[in-house]
Parts: sequence; structure tokens; C-alpha cells
Amino acid sequence: MKRMKLKPVSMPVQGLYQKSYDEKEHTVLDESMNDALSIRMFENLKMALFFSRIQNQLNDGERQNV
Repeated sequence: MKRMKLKPVSMPVQGLYQKSYDEKEHTVLDESMNDALSIRMFENLKMALFFSRIQNQLNDGERQNV
């Protein structure tokens, strides 16, 4: 059985913590998008909790009337 020889993968010249200007700007945009998504998710959870409480109160009212 023949085996293929793997070529060594070249690593980027820049260090791990060095980013170009475009990458830094992209990271800032990602962080602001994450903040917006977090706020939207929080608002959705608040609405879900609100409707869950209303539904629970309606169910409790129906049980008391029966």
C-alpha cells in the first residue's frame, strides 16, 4: 500500500496577536454586531417571559372557574 507524502504547511509570517488594519476593523464590527444580537436576544427572552406569565395567569383563572 502506497502512502502519500504530506507537504509541510506554511505558517503565516504575522504573529498570533498581530492583525492588519482591516482585520481590526472587522473585529470591531463583529463586536458591535454581537452586542446588537445580544440585545435582540434579551428583548426576545423578555417578551417570551411576559407571554408565558400571561398564559400562566389565564390557565390559573380557568382552573379557578372550573
